[in-house]
Amino acid sequence: MVNDIGTVYAERIDFWVSLHPEKMLKWQQLRRQNGLNDDYLTYAHEPCQPGLVPGGDPRIDKWLDFRYPGMTGSGSSGLLAVKAAQAEGCTRIILAGVPMTREANHFFDKKRWDECESFRSAWKKAYPNLKHSVRSLSGWTKELLGYPTSTWFAGGDQ
Repeated sequence: MVNDIGTVYAERIDFWVSLHPEKMLKWQQLRRQNGLNDDYLTYAHEPCQPGLVPGGDPRIDKWLDFRYPGMTGSGSSGLLAVKAAQAEGCTRIILAGVPMTREANHFFDKKRWDECESFRSAWKKAYPNLKHSVRSLSGWTKELLGYPTSTWFAGGDQ
């Protein structure tokens, strides 16, 4: 799960990932208020500085660099989520809601996401680390990584 959608996603989540640890406390409180599970691991690219967030510190359980070797920039919270899933041992990762297109906007904001293109170069640099284990359901990431076929699920189609 990535960013805001974790506040309302009704199914169980095991991992919640964001490049915005300063927003996690609010999101964690909203998820709890909505009666949803809170026994998940939270990943960020750095721990949240103590006292930075009014009202308390968010729970950040693990952090890892948002870059793969050779990268200098970020690929968005979605790419950090891929890296976290790989760190947890996942070998078949499907992106849903990470199209990286202007028209697709954000879950919480219905305006165009013009900044998405600034993150695409990081995805292209990360491609060697993604090409066998990650597929996407839509958008530019589907064009880059491909769609998850039954052959791919079975361990082929690499």
